[in-house]
Amino acid sequence: MRFFLNYILLYIYLTVVPCWFFLLLLAVIKKEKDAVGLFVSYVVIMIANINDTLVTFGMVDGSYQVPYSQIFLIFSHSIIISKRYSNSLLASEELSIQMKQLVVSSQKIMSSKDDVDAAKSALEILTSKIGKGETIYIYVTNQSIEIAE
Repeated sequence: MRFFLNYILLYIYLTVVPCWFFLLLLAVIKKEKDAVGLFVSYVVIMIANINDTLVTFGMVDGSYQVPYSQIFLIFSHSIIISKRYSNSLLASEELSIQMKQLVVSSQKIMSSKDDVDAAKSALEILTSKIGKGETIYIYVTNQSIEIAE
């Protein structure tokens, strides 16, 4: 059994561990979202796994560290998840504000009697926002308009 276990460990440490390490390192280099946190938690758990393997085979005297590294892994992932949730909530609020502004502007333009009134309303909306540092959200449909001569 010990002979078979050595081959499994050899496979894990020569294939799985380096693959995950380099994938996460590549994500850190590309500055992917939350890659640093995942990379650090992976390095901590891999160091603990190597330590526990060496303790199991009697090569090093010490204690098992995997339970502590798993607590660190859970803690770091909970921080990443809460950060993502917070960012998505902020984005949702921003989109809600944009949508409300768009609806109000659209209602004002659509309630116009004719095209000239609609153009005046649109121009009024645009000029009221210019110079105030506000962002203007405009939705333009792709309709072809025939001009009668």
